[in-house]
Amino acid sequence: MANRMRANHTCLAESLERKNIISDPRCRCGCEEESLNHVLWNCGLLEPQREAMMERL
Repeated sequence: MANRMRANHTCLAESLERKNIISDPRCRCGCEEESLNHVLWNCGLLEPQREAMMERL
């Protein structure tokens, strides 16, 4: 998983759109791009999971 994250080969919309698997890179929260950075640090839909992750770190 770490190697896929470093290579930016994920199952997120931004990566799938770049590979022409889907046509829209937007996140369900309305952000222009569902990238790894957005999901880990900014997506409002994942705030509870982010708080739990930060507590564990």
